[in-house]
Amino acid sequence: MKKKRAKASRVKRARTTRAKRTAKGRKRKASRTKARKPRPTRRKARTRARKPARRTTARKKGARKKPARKKPARKRTVKTPSREPSTRAKQRQPAVDRTRRAVRPAAAARPLAAAAPARDLAPAGGWERLAPRVAAQLEARGWSNPDPDVVSTTAAIAAGYRTGPAADPPFPTAFDADSLVADAFVDFYWTGSHSPGPDRRSRLPEVRAMVDSSIAQLGPAQASATARETIGWIALGVWRPGLEEITRLHALPGFIVPWYRAGLA
Repeated sequence: MKKKRAKASRVKRARTTRAKRTAKGRKRKASRTKARKPRPTRRKARTRARKPARRTTARKKGARKKPARKKPARKRTVKTPSREPSTRAKQRQPAVDRTRRAVRPAAAARPLAAAAPARDLAPAGGWERLAPRVAAQLEARGWSNPDPDVVSTTAAIAAGYRTGPAADPPFPTAFDADSLVADAFVDFYWTGSHSPGPDRRSRLPEVRAMVDSSIAQLGPAQASATARETIGWIALGVWRPGLEEITRLHALPGFIVPWYRAGLA
């Protein structure tokens, strides 16, 4: 009896353990199935055939014309004259033709300036006319009794310059060109001979050699030593030391000697 009971208890235990195991397995499967959601299946959109649209003939409504507004008639107001009408009738001016060019009236004759007196041109060899001017300028600068050779040489150079670069224009002028040219060459002579610095005095020997060579080539052969020295002082007065090259100083006698010859001719 005891063996049967023990066997029955074993069978019961085995059944209960199996039932428990199966119950646990079912719970696990149910939880898994709940966690997994089914994927929604996409349904294909049905394409419906569009029905052809019915043609409807729209009836055009006739545009209604607005009746034209009538403008109110203007009332004519009669102006009452404030003043009595003048006895003189206004003369109507003739119409001006704008297409034609207006003719200007003749200008009134203006009084012209008095014509300058005819002045003789500086002739070649007119150094005698310029000599008094040269002497007066040298005396005004402090040389009471200027050397005649210096005066004649300076006047001859000024007269020769007047026949060349400083010749008179074909029309009358309002200034005396002879006096201006004579004063300029006196200034050049005084600047060269009375220069305080050694720049000009130290160059006199070489300038004198250039003057001698130019006179030997161009003339005049009878030029005195004072005339040659005067030409050298004038060249040194024209030259600006420190601003111009020494080659320009060497070239100046080649211009001054021809003016001297033309003034004596």
